[in-house]
Amino acid sequence: MTDVRPLVCAKCRVAVKVIQDSEPEATVICPQCGERERFENIKQMLEQQMQEWRQRKLAESPDGKNGPTYKEGPSTKRNYRFVIRF
Repeated sequence: MTDVRPLVCAKCRVAVKVIQDSEPEATVICPQCGERERFENIKQMLEQQMQEWRQRKLAESPDGKNGPTYKEGPSTKRNYRFVIRF
């Protein structure tokens, strides 16, 4: 069974709506504040978020136990407009 998490507006924390434009590209829009973005750009944002999440989880792993470890390097704090609700 797949675990499905809703995509939400980072500012409002409201589930977004996907609008299929006349073009082949869908648009994601927050019904509360009106923030919008092309779905293709949203996929790139989510990939970056997942990479950051994996790095944090590896950093939490103790040295020599439970698999590989991650040494903290330069980190950039990104502000995303749309996020996955965990």
